[in-house]
Amino acid sequence: MHADFDVDQIAIFLPVTEEGQREAGQLLTIAAHIERDPLLITRQLWRVKLDAMWGLAKLSLGPDGQREIAELLDAPVDLVDGIVTERTISAALARIFRERGSAALMSVCDALLRRGFAVAKASGASIPPFPTSPPSEAPAPNDPDAWEAYAEEVMGQLAAHREFDDDNLGPLCLLSHSGGRSFPLWRHFYKLVGAPQATGRGGADRTALCAGLRSEEYFAAAVQVWHSIHQLHQDANTTGREIRRDNLPTGFDVLARAKRSVKPGVVFARAAHREAAETLTDDYSRLFAGLAAGVQSPTHRA
Repeated sequence: MHADFDVDQIAIFLPVTEEGQREAGQLLTIAAHIERDPLLITRQLWRVKLDAMWGLAKLSLGPDGQREIAELLDAPVDLVDGIVTERTISAALARIFRERGSAALMSVCDALLRRGFAVAKASGASIPPFPTSPPSEAPAPNDPDAWEAYAEEVMGQLAAHREFDDDNLGPLCLLSHSGGRSFPLWRHFYKLVGAPQATGRGGADRTALCAGLRSEEYFAAAVQVWHSIHQLHQDANTTGREIRRDNLPTGFDVLARAKRSVKPGVVFARAAHREAAETLTDDYSRLFAGLAAGVQSPTHRA
């Protein structure tokens, strides 16, 4: 599920009725989602990622490993610069789904995940404690205006590094080249190896993250983090308001009006005082009351 330790959360809904459980089994399984939308196979929702993808890429560095991956897929898989990638694996899985269906797809993907994880675990590969830039790194500029161009140059050198057995940058470069992460890691590598960079607020970082930052660099980084957290909360609030606005019920019975109101208690109190009727004809109201949508019910008193 790609869940880790940085406050990721997973909401779990448990259908309480037998009918709801049957419906969930038919509609909400991974296989059911893929059958409705096969494009999920090549999107973020259905990809071999992270450790497993790194392990498959590591396995594909040799001809024996390439043959093993082809046997797991029961089909040849394309290589990109000598390794399998997330995109070539996804393309092979899409072919399996088209030709053999979702059951075969699930079985093959499970086998790929298990093999990839096993290779990654057995390799012992990790981020080195003190990574260094490639030897051809250009000297760091003294002019802050030249730092961004310098950063692009160093990142280009990191991206060109393809010595995957190298204990320095090899594991990290293999992770990026294989598509094990959903975005390129070159800027992260750039920070690790200690090239100077502008923080955008309050100063510049000139030290490798693995070597530690000076106190003024921590202060500069903290300002940027606080700004990012503020922007994140602001975006989340805006998104939440938009979702709520777009999904408000449109009916005029008690439950629908209470849902739209910023003070639902007042709506209920006034409805009770007037002995207002709740017809339960609005789909939202019916679902809120635990009834099936689209079915007429007798009028209920608030």
